Amino acid sequence: MGKGGIATTDSPSVDRSASENPNNDSNLQPATVRLLDSTTEVFHIPKKAEGKELFDKVVGHLKLVEKEYFGLSFLDGDGNRHWIYEDKRVTRQLKGRPWEFNFEVKFYPPDPATLTDDLTRYYLTLQIRHDIYTGRQACFFVTHASYLHLE
Repeated sequence: MGKGGIATTDSPSVDRSASENPNNDSNLQPATVRLLDSTTEVFHIPKKAEGKELFDKVVGHLKLVEKEYFGLSFLDGDGNRHWIYEDKRVTRQLKGRPWEFNFEVKFYPPDPATLTDDLTRYYLTLQIRHDIYTGRQACFFVTHASYLHLE
């Protein structure tokens, strides 16, 4: 030990090998996440991380409190959407696919009036809007026109 109990590089108790350094970039995997506002963010997580770790980083970045309505999805080779399981390793779920995800609404609340956070309402609105524009959610022409007018 050096002065004040600080380990020095010549101390036998300090292992400075790259393989055991948790901050070493070789242990981290960049995960690109497309957010509901159409921006993308890159989050670095351990290669052996479970889905919950990535999800928690995303909702933490967004400062989202009511996170139970949201999830992360990815597309398989055939273009089918799959949700990331929080209790399974991301690498096993992707099976060699790129680490590219979409942050989306997974469940809509039964009564939107019960939502307490404005940010949650905002993200739900962005998802509904996106679904209408892409045809994933049907809506009447008049409703669609009113959404277009809001832009």
